[in-house]
Amino acid sequence: MTKAFRKKNSNFFTVNDLACIALRNSDKSEKLSGSHWKKLTNIEFSGNPIASFDKSTFSELPHLKKLTLSEIRQLDEFPNIKGTSSLEHLRIDRANLKMVPADICSAAPFLRSLSFKSNLLTQIPKIESCLELKLLDLSYNNILAIEDNSFKNQANLIDLFLSHNSITEIRMESFKGLLKLQVLDLENNKIVKIHEEAFVHFKDLRDLNLAANKFSRLPTKGLQNVRQLKTFNNRELKEFPPVETFPKINMLALSTLTIAVNS
Repeated sequence: MTKAFRKKNSNFFTVNDLACIALRNSDKSEKLSGSHWKKLTNIEFSGNPIASFDKSTFSELPHLKKLTLSEIRQLDEFPNIKGTSSLEHLRIDRANLKMVPADICSAAPFLRSLSFKSNLLTQIPKIESCLELKLLDLSYNNILAIEDNSFKNQANLIDLFLSHNSITEIRMESFKGLLKLQVLDLENNKIVKIHEEAFVHFKDLRDLNLAANKFSRLPTKGLQNVRQLKTFNNRELKEFPPVETFPKINMLALSTLTIAVNS
């Protein structure tokens, strides 16, 4: 959106019949109010110095399917999305969120993707009632642990990104419930221990990134369908499992050297 457009359309934020708003890299600080946005299906604010939100800015928007709030550094409180029950894709990244409300799935039960990359979260949000979730991105936060049953009822989740956190251990039931997971990224954590059966819940995991951690042993149960495996930058992993353990593998990144495997 150009400055000329904003000047010419000074009442832009109070237009009643908009279906989509996309405001990127604006240099104008706005106070947002969503009282006239009832027909919106898509909202995107990216790289804008938003001054503040009205408490109800993103609530009671029954047609909204996608909400993106990216690089809004002032955002430190989760927006109210009550009454926005059609929401399928929610992205709030590069902000200063410290928590996600426990009732997020009650407010938006049809969520298919959640991205809270680059915030200040210390624990995995409660998402057990988000039964349609396919993607969850919690990378670049301050998450300390994956508690047992963190992914209860997440049988449809396909992509899980947890890289660049402070996770120290993978427990036996850390990933319980992730029957359809295909991509798991745990790069650059502080993992020192992985339970022998931590991966047994996976039926079709294909891409596993465990690079830049500190574990000394890599369990292989549940990794029979892995195609890509990364464990580079881990000085503690002295002995790697036999390649035959991964019958479908086609790429191994064990150090700075990436090995292509002919299957």
